[in-house]
Amino acid sequence: MVKKGDIVLISLLLILCVIGLVVPAAQKDNSDTVIVTAGGSIHGEYPLGEDREITVSYGGHTCVIAVEEGNVRMKAADCEDKLCVKQGAVHSHNEIIVCLPSQITVYIGKSGADDGGMDTIAY
Repeated sequence: MVKKGDIVLISLLLILCVIGLVVPAAQKDNSDTVIVTAGGSIHGEYPLGEDREITVSYGGHTCVIAVEEGNVRMKAADCEDKLCVKQGAVHSHNEIIVCLPSQITVYIGKSGADDGGMDTIAY
């Protein structure tokens, strides 16, 4: 038999679960920067909060990177396996997309030297 105290306890647990899901999503940090490298050198840095398409060519390959609604994905690549495109979108700090044939990497970090010391070699 379910008692009144059980219902209150279950209700409180459900409310805490919902808060645990909603609060992190609301605190998404759009001050992060999309950092694109080609051949180990920084090609460009772009705000994560601004939608755009970035075309990068290196080593005879071309990749199109899409920044949309706080997410970054490799929209198109002319490499054979297209694993970078199939990976899908990333949205959190220090997540990375790599296209090995074209030597193009895309990761989310902080602008300039304030990225916690992460680089594509150490990652």
